[in-house]
Amino acid sequence: MANQALINAAQRMYSAKAAKAQKDITPILSGVASATDNIMNAVKTKRKEQQEESKKQIESFKDILLKNPKLRPELTSRLEKLQEEYYNNLKIAEGAFVGKKRKADAIEANNKIADQLKKYESQLNSVDLNKKLNTSFSKFNMLGDQVDDTIYRDKTLIDNVVLQDDGFYFKNHKGELIPLDEYKPLMQVNEKGISSLVNGFVSAENAGFKGKGYEGSIEEQVETLINFELGADKNYESILFDDIGTFNYAEANLQQEIDAGRIDGKLSKSEQLEKFKENIKANPDFYRQDFKNDYVTVVKQANANALAKYEAEKQEIQNRNLKEKPYQLTTPGAQYVGKDYIEDVYDQIRRGDIIVGNNTYFRDKDGLFYASDSNAKLVKSENAEGLTDRDIARLRGVDTFANEFGYEFTSSKKEDAKEETPEEKQIKLIMSTGKTREEAKKLYNLYFASDDSKKIDNVKKALQAPNRNP
Repeated sequence: MANQALINAAQRMYSAKAAKAQKDITPILSGVASATDNIMNAVKTKRKEQQEESKKQIESFKDILLKNPKLRPELTSRLEKLQEEYYNNLKIAEGAFVGKKRKADAIEANNKIADQLKKYESQLNSVDLNKKLNTSFSKFNMLGDQVDDTIYRDKTLIDNVVLQDDGFYFKNHKGELIPLDEYKPLMQVNEKGISSLVNGFVSAENAGFKGKGYEGSIEEQVETLINFELGADKNYESILFDDIGTFNYAEANLQQEIDAGRIDGKLSKSEQLEKFKENIKANPDFYRQDFKNDYVTVVKQANANALAKYEAEKQEIQNRNLKEKPYQLTTPGAQYVGKDYIEDVYDQIRRGDIIVGNNTYFRDKDGLFYASDSNAKLVKSENAEGLTDRDIARLRGVDTFANEFGYEFTSSKKEDAKEETPEEKQIKLIMSTGKTREEAKKLYNLYFASDDSKKIDNVKKALQAPNRNP
């Protein structure tokens, strides 16, 4: 019988572990490791069979018991005995010439019989109830507990049930009798906690892909998350042993336990993992902190890798832009543009109308460019001062490329009359940020005509901002 064979093998394994202090350790360890592997494989096989059987309609445990050739007669005999006791007590309780104390004792005895019958019913129903519970079992469950649960869920459980005076008992892998209704199901996989940690990992990684480093808000979020999920009231054991995406703490740290002398490296991997579970149960705080350190390291590395990829892609785009747009404008902001952009600017200058900042300039009869009040009618602004085509090219940041693009600047009386003053250069530089000449003059008088160096620094910073509409 498969389930009994499983119990027998588990019992032999635990007996061997108990005896290893008196015998040569090497052969016993070899035998234990082999038994552990065999039992684990048997559990996996049995679970697979049970999953297939669960798809079919399963008889209730009570019905199975009533068909059992051993337990049915025992239960029938016990029930008949209880029934006889019940009727005798009932006669005493209802007797006309029976003393008060004797009546009370008889009633109390029948109450105990009724409770016993209820317990029988509850214990039998508990088996069916436990079978319906979630079957997503954590890897942290000890092998012996996995054996018990496999047998408990199997259709042949009845062969390991013992009926005693106070109820039904289940014989576990160690041969111990456990009340049928006190059996504890296996620890489940902490799906919620694991999902939360996976999301924390992904969030930190995505932040890196967007150019955000680990230090700061990401670090705080991860710290809060990991402290919460490793709380003593949480199912942290599952987190330490079950897969979190591609990360499994127990698998990753098994060699560390061996190197530290906490696990015997001669054991099979299955036995090593069993020992690892015992170590965690013995010192949970140490392993929770160790897991936290590992998880944070993994998250930080994921963020760093993503950030490096972001920086590489950013550099690649910059290099591509430099290749595709090799011309750097002379306006503040050091913007790079392509050949077509500069050709278009000079075409607009030749045509006689061009946008600079928020203003439209047009060439008047005197050959100079003037800002207009209306983009449509091209009417001069009041008190507008004319700008040469060189001025316009400088405001658009292309003045140094005239020769390369075959454009020759025209001369004017204004240029011949006097050389451009430092004041005029500063005003034109301010105008290149989109300001009108009148606004540029006010800014110049406010900042550059002052001895306040702090104000000068402020306007210089403003001029370093990228041109909004070059």
